[in-house]
Amino acid sequence: MLQELVGGKLDLFVSPLRGPVLTGDQAHPMDAPEIAVDETVSGLGLVVRTLGESQVPCGVVVPRVRLQEGVLVVGARLHVAPRAFEHVLVRVDEPSRLRNSLLVDRVRGHGLILSDRGLGCPCENDPVHVDLLRAATPGCARRVHLNNAGAALLSQPTLDAMTGHLRLEAEIGGYEAAGAARDAIDDTYAAVAELVGGRADEIALFDNATHAWNAAFYSVPLGPGDRILTGRAEYGSNVLAYLQVAQRTGAEVIVVPNDDYGQLDTVALADLIDDRTKVIGVTHVPTSGGLVNPAAEVGRIAREAGALFLLDATQSVGQFPVDVGILGADMLTGAGRKFLRGPRGTGFLWIRSEVLERLDPFVAEIRSATWDGDRGFTWVDGAARFESWENSYVNLLGLGAAVRQALDLGLDVIGRRTSMLGGELRDRLDALPGVRTHDLGEVRCAIVTASVDGVPAADVAAHLARSSVNVTTTVPEHTQFDTEDRGVHPLVRFSPHYYNTGDELDRAIQSVAAMTR
Repeated sequence: MLQELVGGKLDLFVSPLRGPVLTGDQAHPMDAPEIAVDETVSGLGLVVRTLGESQVPCGVVVPRVRLQEGVLVVGARLHVAPRAFEHVLVRVDEPSRLRNSLLVDRVRGHGLILSDRGLGCPCENDPVHVDLLRAATPGCARRVHLNNAGAALLSQPTLDAMTGHLRLEAEIGGYEAAGAARDAIDDTYAAVAELVGGRADEIALFDNATHAWNAAFYSVPLGPGDRILTGRAEYGSNVLAYLQVAQRTGAEVIVVPNDDYGQLDTVALADLIDDRTKVIGVTHVPTSGGLVNPAAEVGRIAREAGALFLLDATQSVGQFPVDVGILGADMLTGAGRKFLRGPRGTGFLWIRSEVLERLDPFVAEIRSATWDGDRGFTWVDGAARFESWENSYVNLLGLGAAVRQALDLGLDVIGRRTSMLGGELRDRLDALPGVRTHDLGEVRCAIVTASVDGVPAADVAAHLARSSVNVTTTVPEHTQFDTEDRGVHPLVRFSPHYYNTGDELDRAIQSVAAMTR
């Protein structure tokens, strides 16, 4: 891997943006301004200001570098839509100034980031280079996307991973492409495991988070008199599953009340647990607001009681650090499409190895089990016993690329920025006349729910959409116990992510304010 970058001012030449296609170490100079080495951001490739007008995201750079006659030659494949170029030359003003101050391989990916200006994050000391991240996110050029709790914008590296594999399937065949991508597929499992603090053999991949959650919950043995404890912020599909299993088995669903902050009351939870309690199911961050439930304390209580703890982390993974060791979960599920910025049609389940024998997977098929040669079968080792054989490897590799990008940026950095953006947006909405926010919890995240006096939530969302601002609305039936408790839904739901800017928040606030005049 490349270990050194050049200090000082550089002239950039990209071949063959103009002139003939050249090969080898040749390159055709183009008109380009002087730029300075700024920073390395793994997996985001080059961002080059080519003609003094617009930034062009150029894909992932695979470093191959040498100093030749005063020229630092970086071999790479640059994706400048819709064409691809093979060579980049960086001419060094002072070749002797090679230094180790910037390490390209500080994280797994690749990439040489050259920029004509320093790009920083509004969060103090957070090295998220927002303009570079936005340049590698095609959707940022078209919309103000504040619907990341629904589905975040894909980055160019994720798109490249997906379209590259889809093209490979078309060229050599689906089975053959999966075989060729075996290392990258395995790395997706490893990346998801790293994301949540587990091991790759504890990860099962699914086509959505609900199927992942179902695979865990429906595998918990329950019978008459057993108790399922959950909170008022529980996601709607989970609630329906609890009710169905209770009807089938005679188990009982107990809803733990909220505390004074509006989050799950852990004191009440501890009081409600008894030897009939088999599973505690909690949504970490609800779909209906910005609260962050006290999952670590729930995990501690569950461990002491010997009850299984199933944590729905669909809205939290990718938004801030999630560590199963700290949270004490036995089973955790997540979605790729939300704050992880992965493709739709992806989800995952993490299961602690120690609880596998307490579960009875509710589906057996050729991926999850092996025939014993007679009239029985054996579950495969690890979390794979919950998977299905068929996969969209295009989506799976997209998920892997998205998770790696989040890991490379750092979930602590992402968490600080998303929290800051959510807090700023919440405060500014509350400051508007006739507007109020409705988020609960002692700790709140980047999801912000609000209402405008006298204006239905759907009309507010439609008004914002006409201003090219993406938001959505909460659905009463998707958060049943919260609807019973508060009766405030539907609400307008805003959910910024780290690539959103202050200017975009201004635009959203101005659009809402126009409705209150």
